[in-house]
Amino acid sequence: MNWEVTELSDDDVAVAFHYELDNQKFDTTVTGRTEAIRDELLATPAYPFVTAVLFPSVLPMLGVGELSIGDQLSVPVPGGEGTVEITGKYTHAGIEGYTSVWRVDGERRYEDCVAPDLELLLSATYYPPGSTVAFLWLGLVTYEQSGDET
Repeated sequence: MNWEVTELSDDDVAVAFHYELDNQKFDTTVTGRTEAIRDELLATPAYPFVTAVLFPSVLPMLGVGELSIGDQLSVPVPGGEGTVEITGKYTHAGIEGYTSVWRVDGERRYEDCVAPDLELLLSATYYPPGSTVAFLWLGLVTYEQSGDET
């Protein structure tokens, strides 16, 4: 899976998205305002991947203040109880981020690493209900900004 975001103007970006999983392949490029692009990508087969990238588990905590290890937040989930906890700091692809675990009824369902300063998901792991074996892992391979590659 890969995607490339190109800033076209102060308000508009172009996002090229590609993934291959087993026999499935999906390619698209969308252009427009960031909010419109999110909505457009969420209506495609890219949905599970895009939600992991656009909606990291610590997102509700980012506007509250400085993140700290041990911070915890209750989140609504259908028919159960959800929590998100900041569990540590980790460096992925040369970028420092915070790791977190999202649990439903005490069971680990999702882990991620987010760089809050960049508002960027560095990695994410999904676990199916009742299993400790991950079924999906996403990770940033490279990050480029203004011609600088990290």
